[in-house]
Amino acid sequence: MKKIKNNDKKEDAQKKREKYSLILGAKASRGAGWFYWIAGLSLINTAVFYLGGGISFIVGLAITQIIEGFLSYYGTIGIVISVVLNMFVAGIFAGLGYFADKKRMNLAFLVGMILYIIDTLLFLIVMDILSIGFHIYALVNIFLGYKANRKLQD
Repeated sequence: MKKIKNNDKKEDAQKKREKYSLILGAKASRGAGWFYWIAGLSLINTAVFYLGGGISFIVGLAITQIIEGFLSYYGTIGIVISVVLNMFVAGIFAGLGYFADKKRMNLAFLVGMILYIIDTLLFLIVMDILSIGFHIYALVNIFLGYKANRKLQD
């Protein structure tokens, strides 16, 4: 009878560890998912800009907006270069999302947060308070994903 109880306790402990790992994995994925949103919405912002729309998503990147602003004055070649550069920048963030989410790389979280902090500081140039605030909100969520990812690897 005692062996059964010990086995039950071991199984219960194992189930709790598995459940905890699943919860941590979900939190890490949610944090990493922000990189995909940042990349995607930045590309949408680029498309809207060149199609003459007057809106942009606040979670998008300041650097892509700066690139658009500078290169849009150079006609078609400027637009092409701008789109290519913005796709490259968005690809970096999408890649960080992949490595943070699928490969569970802490370095991807850290590099992504550093790049997004730099991007947040760029919004200070135009004092876009709403974008700055939302960038900080996204950074907090990415950091929570990073924290969960680190615990998952312990």
